[in-house]
Amino acid sequence: IRYPWYGLQLIHACPAWLTWLRYNAFLLLYPTGVVCEMLLLFKGLPYVRSRDLYSIHMPNSWNFAWDYAIFIQVMLVLYPYLWWGNFSSLLRQRSKKLRGPAAAGQESAAAKQD
Repeated sequence: IRYPWYGLQLIHACPAWLTWLRYNAFLLLYPTGVVCEMLLLFKGLPYVRSRDLYSIHMPNSWNFAWDYAIFIQVMLVLYPYLWWGNFSSLLRQRSKKLRGPAAAGQESAAAKQD
Protein backbone atom coordinates (compact mmCIF):
# COMPACT_ATOMS: atom_id res chain seq x y z
CA ILE A 1 0.00 0.00 0.00
CA ARG A 2 2.77 2.39 0.95
CA TYR A 3 4.94 2.27 -2.16
CA PRO A 4 2.17 2.44 -4.77
CA TRP A 5 0.86 5.43 -2.82
CA TYR A 6 4.31 7.11 -2.94
CA GLY A 7 4.68 6.39 -6.66
CA LEU A 8 1.25 7.73 -7.53
CA GLN A 9 1.80 10.79 -5.33
CA LEU A 10 4.94 11.58 -7.32
CA ILE A 11 2.99 11.80 -10.54
CA HIS A 12 -0.04 13.45 -8.87
CA ALA A 13 -2.33 10.55 -9.78
CA CYS A 14 -3.13 9.03 -6.39
CA PRO A 15 -6.80 8.09 -5.96
CA ALA A 16 -8.53 9.07 -2.72
CA TRP A 17 -9.32 5.44 -1.89
CA LEU A 18 -5.61 4.56 -1.89
CA THR A 19 -4.86 7.42 0.49
CA TRP A 20 -7.70 6.24 2.73
CA LEU A 21 -6.38 2.66 2.60
CA ARG A 22 -2.82 3.76 3.34
CA TYR A 23 -3.87 5.63 6.47
CA ASN A 24 -6.42 3.06 7.72
CA ALA A 25 -5.02 -0.39 6.95
CA PHE A 26 -2.57 -0.18 9.84
CA LEU A 27 -5.49 -0.06 12.31
CA LEU A 28 -5.99 -3.79 11.74
CA LEU A 29 -2.63 -4.90 10.37
CA TYR A 30 -0.28 -3.34 12.94
CA PRO A 31 -1.89 -4.76 16.12
CA THR A 32 -2.26 -8.14 14.42
CA GLY A 33 1.41 -8.14 13.48
CA VAL A 34 2.51 -7.14 16.98
CA VAL A 35 0.43 -9.85 18.64
CA CYS A 36 1.75 -12.48 16.21
CA GLU A 37 5.34 -11.34 16.73
CA MET A 38 4.95 -11.49 20.50
CA LEU A 39 3.41 -14.98 20.26
CA LEU A 40 6.29 -16.19 18.11
CA LEU A 41 8.85 -14.75 20.53
CA PHE A 42 7.05 -16.42 23.44
CA LYS A 43 6.78 -19.77 21.66
CA GLY A 44 10.44 -19.60 20.58
CA LEU A 45 11.71 -18.94 24.09
CA PRO A 46 12.04 -22.62 25.11
CA TYR A 47 14.03 -23.33 21.94
CA VAL A 48 16.36 -20.37 22.55
CA ARG A 49 16.83 -21.30 26.20
CA SER A 50 17.44 -25.02 25.59
CA ARG A 51 20.12 -24.34 22.95
CA ASP A 52 21.55 -21.29 24.70
CA LEU A 53 21.39 -19.34 21.44
CA TYR A 54 23.18 -16.00 21.08
CA SER A 55 24.28 -16.02 24.73
CA ILE A 56 27.73 -15.16 26.06
CA HIS A 57 28.81 -16.59 29.38
CA MET A 58 31.50 -15.58 31.83
CA PRO A 59 34.41 -15.91 32.05
CA ASN A 60 35.54 -14.63 28.69
CA SER A 61 38.12 -12.19 27.35
CA TRP A 62 35.60 -9.32 27.27
CA ASN A 63 34.45 -9.91 30.87
CA PHE A 64 30.88 -9.59 29.61
CA ALA A 65 27.79 -11.78 29.93
CA TRP A 66 24.65 -11.76 27.77
CA ASP A 67 21.59 -14.01 27.97
CA TYR A 68 19.43 -13.74 24.87
CA ALA A 69 16.49 -15.57 26.49
CA ILE A 70 16.34 -12.96 29.26
CA PHE A 71 16.53 -10.21 26.65
CA ILE A 72 13.50 -11.73 24.87
CA GLN A 73 11.59 -11.88 28.15
CA VAL A 74 12.35 -8.23 28.89
CA MET A 75 11.28 -7.28 25.36
CA LEU A 76 8.01 -9.17 25.77
CA VAL A 77 7.27 -7.10 28.88
CA LEU A 78 8.25 -3.80 27.25
CA TYR A 79 6.79 -4.48 23.79
CA PRO A 80 3.21 -3.26 24.49
CA TYR A 81 4.48 0.03 25.92
CA LEU A 82 6.96 0.61 23.10
CA TRP A 83 4.32 -0.39 20.57
CA TRP A 84 1.78 2.07 21.91
CA GLY A 85 4.14 5.00 21.40
CA ASN A 86 4.56 4.14 17.73
CA PHE A 87 0.88 3.30 17.21
CA SER A 88 -0.30 6.58 18.74
CA SER A 89 2.13 8.44 16.47
CA LEU A 90 0.54 6.71 13.48
CA LEU A 91 -2.91 7.67 14.75
CA ARG A 92 -1.87 11.33 14.94
CA GLN A 93 -0.47 11.20 11.38
CA ARG A 94 -3.68 9.57 10.22
CA SER A 95 -5.88 12.25 11.75
CA LYS A 96 -3.76 15.02 10.20
CA LYS A 97 -3.81 13.46 6.74
CA LEU A 98 -7.46 12.41 6.63
CA ARG A 99 -8.79 15.60 8.26
CA GLY A 100 -8.49 17.43 4.97
CA PRO A 101 -7.58 21.02 4.15
CA ALA A 102 -11.04 22.45 5.04
CA ALA A 103 -10.95 21.12 8.61
CA ALA A 104 -7.33 22.18 9.02
CA GLY A 105 -8.23 25.69 7.91
CA GLN A 106 -11.07 25.84 10.43
CA GLU A 107 -8.70 24.83 13.21
CA SER A 108 -6.17 27.50 12.32
CA ALA A 109 -8.94 30.12 12.18
CA ALA A 110 -10.20 29.02 15.61
CA ALA A 111 -6.66 29.23 16.98
CA LYS A 112 -6.30 32.80 15.66
CA GLN A 113 -9.52 33.86 17.41
CA ASP A 114 -8.24 32.62 20.79
